[in-house]
Amino acid sequence: MKKILFLFIPLMLIGCGDGDGNGNGNTNVDPNDPLIGQWEIISETRYFFEEGMGYGRACLGELDPELPSRILIRSNGRADLFIYECYGGDSAFNPVQSEEIFSLDGFWEQVGAPGNYLFYDPTDEEPNDEIAYLEFNNDFSRFTTDTGEVVQIWERL
Repeated sequence: MKKILFLFIPLMLIGCGDGDGNGNGNTNVDPNDPLIGQWEIISETRYFFEEGMGYGRACLGELDPELPSRILIRSNGRADLFIYECYGGDSAFNPVQSEEIFSLDGFWEQVGAPGNYLFYDPTDEEPNDEIAYLEFNNDFSRFTTDTGEVVQIWERL
């Protein structure tokens, strides 16, 4: 009986693990390139600096007409970004509306220190030179970006 138990223990240990420990079962996370993968916005906090200005918000509600914003980053340097904002929904006379504020079928590269990325379209007449800093959590299943006006949390799908 002891021999059978000793043979069964490795199978139990294998079954109890969660891959690489990232909590979502994704074993394809490369800590050298943690951005690679598909991401969806799950949280947003906006800081308003001008009184009376109308600002949108991330489409995160059940009644929002668009899916949450998504990003697909490939290891070959390609990037697809689909960013939406929602407006209204605070009354029957002001239904929720959405707008695609940004989409990119372009490229990405790490610039400088880890966490600094440049997303760009080489065909743009005015190239993008804004560097986004992304702070990844310990298991690389989420990242946070803070522009000073908006803090967003994205989760790996």
